[in-house]
Amino acid sequence: MVFESIVAELLNKYLGSFVESLDSSQLNLGIFGGTVQLENLAIREEALVELGLPILVKRGHLRKLDLKIPWKNLYRDPVEVSIDGVYVLAQPTHATKYDAKKDEESKRKKKTEELKEIEEAQRNALEDKAKKQEKDGFAVKLAMQVVRNVQVSITDIHIRYEDPITIPGKLLSYGVTLEKLAVQTTDRNWNPTFVTEESSKFWKIVDLSCLSAYCDIDGESLVDVSTEKWERAFSAMIPRRRDNVHPAHQYLISPISAEAHLAIDKNAPSDPNSPQVDVSMNIHQVALAVGKDQFHSSLVVVEQFDRMATNLPYRKYKPPAALKADRRGWWNYAINSVLKEDVEPRLRQWSWANIKKHRGLVRRYEEQWQVRLSQKEPSKPVKATLQMLEDQLDVFNLTLARQRAAAEYKRETGKKAKKSGGGGWFGGLFGGGGSGAAKEKTAEEKEALEAAERRKLYSALNYVEGERPGDFPPAYVARKMSFKLGAVSFALTGDKGENVTKLLTREVCADLNQRPGANAISVAASVSSFQVSTERTVLVTSQNTGSEKMLQLEFDKNPMKSIADMRVKLVAQPLQVYADLESVFEVVKFFDRADPLDLHTLSAAANNQFQNLQQNLSDAGKAELNYALEKRQLIDLDVLVRAPVVIMPDQRNLQGGGPHIVVDLGSLRLSSDLQPSTPLSGADLMTTSLEELEEQMYDRFAVSLEKLQVIVAGPGDDWKAVQAAERHPLHLLHPVRMKLGLEKSLTDNSTRLPLIKVNGDIPLLHLHASDYKLKQIFQILESIPKPPVRASAASSSPVIIDSGLPLVRGTVAMDDVFAAVAFVDDGDDDEEEEFSSCPTSPEASEPSEEEKSLRTTLDVTKFYGAFTVKEVSLTVAERLSDGTDKPRIELALENLQATVAQKEFDMAISAKAGKLAVSDPTVKGVGSDSDHLYILRSDPGANLIDVELAQASPDGPEFASKFNSTETAIGVDMSAIHVTAHQDSLMNLMMFANTLQEMQPKIPALENSESEDTANQLGGEPSPLSRVDSVMSYEQSSTIVKMKLKASLPAVSLQLANREGILAQAEVKGISSTLVMKTGHLNVAASLNELNLKDPSPGAVHSQILGLAQTEQKVLDVEFDKFEKATAGGKAFDMNNTDMAVRLKVGCLQFVFINGFLKRLLTFAEALKVKKELLDRATAAAASASAASVEAMSQLNADRIRLEVDIDAPVVLVPERANSDHVLQVSLGHLRVRNKFQRHGDIVHAEDGSPCVLDKMSVSLSDVFVARSNIDLADSAHKTTEASTILKRISLEVGIQRNLSMWFKEVADVAINCNIKPVQAQICKEDVVFALALLDGLLKEGLPLADSADEQGATPDAPGSGDAAEGSTDATGAGDTPPESADKINLQLSAMLEEVSLTILETVDTVSRPRLTLQVAGLSAKVTMTPWYMQADAAMTHVAVTDFAQESLNGGPMQIVVSERETDLLTVDATIAKPEGPEFNSRFSQTKTRLGVTVSTLHVNAHLETLVGLQELVYDFMPETMPGSGAPEAALPAPSQGVQSGEGDELEVGGEVKLGAIDLSLSAELRKLSVAVSRGKSGIACLDVGGVSAAVIMSPQTLSVQARLRSLQVGDLYPNAVHPKILSASSTEDVLSLKFNKFGVLIAGEKAFDMDTVHMSVQFTAGRLQFVFVNAFLQRLLAFAKELQVKQELLEQARAAAVSVSATSVEAMSKLNAARIRLEVD
Repeated sequence: MVFESIVAELLNKYLGSFVESLDSSQLNLGIFGGTVQLENLAIREEALVELGLPILVKRGHLRKLDLKIPWKNLYRDPVEVSIDGVYVLAQPTHATKYDAKKDEESKRKKKTEELKEIEEAQRNALEDKAKKQEKDGFAVKLAMQVVRNVQVSITDIHIRYEDPITIPGKLLSYGVTLEKLAVQTTDRNWNPTFVTEESSKFWKIVDLSCLSAYCDIDGESLVDVSTEKWERAFSAMIPRRRDNVHPAHQYLISPISAEAHLAIDKNAPSDPNSPQVDVSMNIHQVALAVGKDQFHSSLVVVEQFDRMATNLPYRKYKPPAALKADRRGWWNYAINSVLKEDVEPRLRQWSWANIKKHRGLVRRYEEQWQVRLSQKEPSKPVKATLQMLEDQLDVFNLTLARQRAAAEYKRETGKKAKKSGGGGWFGGLFGGGGSGAAKEKTAEEKEALEAAERRKLYSALNYVEGERPGDFPPAYVARKMSFKLGAVSFALTGDKGENVTKLLTREVCADLNQRPGANAISVAASVSSFQVSTERTVLVTSQNTGSEKMLQLEFDKNPMKSIADMRVKLVAQPLQVYADLESVFEVVKFFDRADPLDLHTLSAAANNQFQNLQQNLSDAGKAELNYALEKRQLIDLDVLVRAPVVIMPDQRNLQGGGPHIVVDLGSLRLSSDLQPSTPLSGADLMTTSLEELEEQMYDRFAVSLEKLQVIVAGPGDDWKAVQAAERHPLHLLHPVRMKLGLEKSLTDNSTRLPLIKVNGDIPLLHLHASDYKLKQIFQILESIPKPPVRASAASSSPVIIDSGLPLVRGTVAMDDVFAAVAFVDDGDDDEEEEFSSCPTSPEASEPSEEEKSLRTTLDVTKFYGAFTVKEVSLTVAERLSDGTDKPRIELALENLQATVAQKEFDMAISAKAGKLAVSDPTVKGVGSDSDHLYILRSDPGANLIDVELAQASPDGPEFASKFNSTETAIGVDMSAIHVTAHQDSLMNLMMFANTLQEMQPKIPALENSESEDTANQLGGEPSPLSRVDSVMSYEQSSTIVKMKLKASLPAVSLQLANREGILAQAEVKGISSTLVMKTGHLNVAASLNELNLKDPSPGAVHSQILGLAQTEQKVLDVEFDKFEKATAGGKAFDMNNTDMAVRLKVGCLQFVFINGFLKRLLTFAEALKVKKELLDRATAAAASASAASVEAMSQLNADRIRLEVDIDAPVVLVPERANSDHVLQVSLGHLRVRNKFQRHGDIVHAEDGSPCVLDKMSVSLSDVFVARSNIDLADSAHKTTEASTILKRISLEVGIQRNLSMWFKEVADVAINCNIKPVQAQICKEDVVFALALLDGLLKEGLPLADSADEQGATPDAPGSGDAAEGSTDATGAGDTPPESADKINLQLSAMLEEVSLTILETVDTVSRPRLTLQVAGLSAKVTMTPWYMQADAAMTHVAVTDFAQESLNGGPMQIVVSERETDLLTVDATIAKPEGPEFNSRFSQTKTRLGVTVSTLHVNAHLETLVGLQELVYDFMPETMPGSGAPEAALPAPSQGVQSGEGDELEVGGEVKLGAIDLSLSAELRKLSVAVSRGKSGIACLDVGGVSAAVIMSPQTLSVQARLRSLQVGDLYPNAVHPKILSASSTEDVLSLKFNKFGVLIAGEKAFDMDTVHMSVQFTAGRLQFVFVNAFLQRLLAFAKELQVKQELLEQARAAAVSVSATSVEAMSKLNAARIRLEVD
């Protein structure tokens, strides 16, 4: 009766965990009677807890369970099992009320199961191999006997999950249904029967009927339905095969029916052709479907599961009431969740009291467990104590305590530990095992079997005690399994049930054969066809033909007739992928989700299951390599994948007829390079070198890719025929071949052997593009539809219950437990006790210091790769009318190589490219390049580029020593690059590019990209500087370098050429740059050593056009630093802290101005005929970039930028002639910029407390001069020697103050103070002759900029530019800017020029001395600019013209012009105001522009001898032939061109005069002008003019002009003159008075009859003058004029000018004949 007892115990154990209120005594009686009948059983709430999901059974019902066991003839009669009507309804855990008792029981049960799994694993590890084989033999015999007689029938299974809370308002229902599963014995013809006679073979048939799964959205709940209706409803929802009735479910898996045949031969292998087990299974069809609502709802459910799993530890704190009803309770819920589950345990576990308590619990548990081991049946007190302690300790500490107790128990008893046998044969069969007492009990029960019953059982099973499974022949197939699936379909359906896409595979077959004698398994699988379709088209279809299978897979473990341990063969036929983007977008839209899937808790649990804590901490020697060689597993791989062919058609013509882009991914083959393992003996191992042994330590695989190609086919082109061709005009990418070698190391702990090595080689990459292909591509791109709009995050989303909780508690991983158990010593250790880790210790998972130190010594190369592309070729061609392609550009790049080495803590990448050549085959080369023109070439003897990249982890042992604490180091070295710009080549390329540009399509998918990019730049996309800020936004650290970049380019040369030869040669040498990025610091440095521009013309004297004036200098040396948060917080008060620092040094360049050379360059540029649209586009791009720069600078105004700028400005040399050594030398001096930061008092910001900081900048310009020099052409450096200084060295100092605190408005944003030292210039006759000769040469050769200037002048402005400028002013309203900004000063400028003097020298007896001096002193200006107005004041203190050849009456030099020093000679004040300004009406009287000019007193001395001397000096300076005298007269402007008048010069008339804003108000005044005429030391006459004033007021409709002359007097200075006043006013009235008004009225219609309406009015008044006719006075004046001897030419020119002005005036008056002018003349 023992066997019956075991069956009863197993039924009670497993059935009791699923069924409530099971009567064990009644069940035992039924089993002993041979019949068990159970009806209407309730399913337990926790029956589904094994799924590991937060769900509970809400309602469960088992209608009937029948079990018939023929105890009297157990081994001959059948065992019948029948289960009917299993209905389960589950809901989320949160849908049920929290039960503390059930929660505690669930935790206890889970802990118990974990402990059982650990013990079972330990027993299996210690179990004897022979005993395992014995048990397996008995188990196989018993299983065959049971299967031979068992009859199983399972009907009406329905398990349903309802979720009413995840999506409010919707009920989600998931269900699995099964109509019937039957297992029945048959004869060899598969007819149902029962085997009664003794036979070694029997047959079984398994019938599966209507297995399905569904997901119903928004259905009806079955929770609250009555019991009777509930059972009927569950039964009615099960599909029935007989009636072909399928309830209206939304099926995920449509009802599946299958049939399996099982044939078993108990006495195998007596017949070598008869397998022991033969199983065949056939499924006609499997249909899977997922709707859009089902998919997205399921994702939400999965997320809800994750959140509920997170929330499980906190359910006990959750209040039962709703949030609004119990706010205090919900606050306590949040507080307790964090406080009691995180804070308090963390604070408590490291207290000494808790540690002491924990050690006491562990020690007590060890003691009780020893008692438990010593007792066959533990007493109730021991069980209770153990249970109490197990409730308080976790699995880790319990397992550790049990192992320590077992070790102590063995030491005390002096006996070896009994190895666990797994509960005997029956225990092994039924998964038994447990505590030591349970095992002893099972063993006793086994021993208690009566001998007769045992013999009877062995006889029935044909089993001999101690028997092991026989040794099968290696070729014998003991087990066969075949599987056939007729068709599998998977469909994605839309909202309305339509198919978004459908996947269909046919004839899925699989065969499995097992050969136990060779420990071999063979698997063969195949798929006949594959197809993906939509309602529009077929997206993917297999291309296999005839009997070929689309996919064939063969796997063999220990194959016959092979040295390999495993063999894998895969053959895949190509797929044709038709890229219907509309369909693809529909699929993307199906899966699109507003927010990403977040499965934090479930992912963390999965990661814990797959943790691997083993670390390889030692290097491998030869012995370990040999051991790895012995354990080597050879794998024979043979994979052939004919890759898919992707077709991108014109999306507007999917049915054919349009262009196609065909991407043929070629054929991929992967095969093994089998090398037999030859382990070495001890002697051979000693003599074999380590290198020879390492060669055998790799599994090698060969990968080849054949005929990867891209084809662009137009309408009517047969692209399928092109696939087989090696080269064809339709190829965009010619067929590519690639070979790849993969090597995997047999050991993973050798520092000498990389774990994985990859070697790749591509002989040629040849791309062939043409305008025809690009046109087809553009047409396809133009047809691409817009992608679907992504789901908005603001869309409705399900309400998640109890999400966002503060703590996620992890679970103890099994690997952690086994690792802890491994440290337990079960030997004879006398140590009394050991310390156990406290539960949930955060340091428990951290590696020890020893592990860290060992780990740091490891330097294993994980991956090493070497890749080579021997040649990359690109051809760009033009399609001719005959259909052939004419190459335009050819590019060739040779020898591309890259190596990658990945180690534990660092990675090194090395890449290089060989020779680069870009040529134009249509143009003949220059110089030695005779066949074709090389547009761009690299140095033939060096690589084009070498790149070295090293990345290191800060945790690495050599991070500081080897890598200099640098995480990423990049080195880029390039060779010299030579560029040739040929005129013909550039013209051809521009025409070809223009053709391509005209074909450029408008892609609908990218229509909004420009606006989106703009939005990203303005709001979403960070600027490059902000990205740098984000990289450096960590805590300050100056030791670790995040990235270091070093780049160098030795030289770049450019030559301009045309058909005649080389026009110019430019060369840049020594380009280098570095970038160092640390946490909080960015440093960028760049330098340029040389810059040369040469004239290669034969015989050119000045061949060096541009170069360094001083060879020891560099052209450019710049360094930039950016510091993160250097002026934030309290650091803002330290004025030495800066946000940025710029250091710039520019060397002195020398430029030789050769007119002919520049003219040739301009002719070269003009010949290119650059279109005006390109210029306009470039101008617009420049304007946009400028605006962006201004905006960026405005955003950086508050940054502190330290400047150190030293610029040696260029020296310009202008030769007199192209071959002359006489030059005009213009030195632009030396510019120096420095700045410092200073606080403005103690002012701080009211909110953030930041100080008011001013940036004070000092700018100095020195050594600016102009000289006439001689150049030494014989010297290679072309040194210059000054012959005459024209402009003496001048200097200026500029102080600039920037307000960095924009919130403080009492200081101007920018204040500039400029002080210019005296400017002194002098010229002599030689200087003038040189200048005229230089000008003459320029005029004769033609100014290089004249033509371009005329063209630019003739070119109208960009349309709308003027309107935009006006509109920008009018568009701004006064209310757009806050009132407080009215007083803000944007700019303050103050400038002072002490003195300007010009001296004309004359040479007397080879000695130069001053002849005439012009002196202007006291020039000053002040400008104030605010957002609403600009105000400027300027003044000139004194002016004087002195003739040193004449002596004045007081004995000094003669002063020809002089002003009074008491007052300023000239004052100018100007104001420009915006009409939107707040003070436009009050302060500026509605005047936009106001200008006032005042001249005080000026004295002019017309001395006869001085004027005659000046005239002679001019004649002396002038050469006989004037510059340009040889030029044709047509080049001179006609007199009529002097003044032009047209319709545009007239004011517009628009009706009545309207008062409004004044556009311009101009006033001028000359207080006194005195002119004295003298000869020798006696005077002749004087002229005094006083009170000259004028005013002009201009408004939109009127023009008003007023002028007056207050006094006029001519006097006779002859000694003793009787009449000293020759001309004077005889009254107090003004001498002259003029008023002129022009009105903007339109005289038409009725207004034409109003004679009071006029266009203009003129009022002229002249006062009375008295003239005394003194003949002698007039004679003296005539004699004075005659002695001046004015040349006839000057008189003729003056007369011609007067005639021109007169003609212009007459022409202008003729246009005004029709105007009405009112005249008032007195």
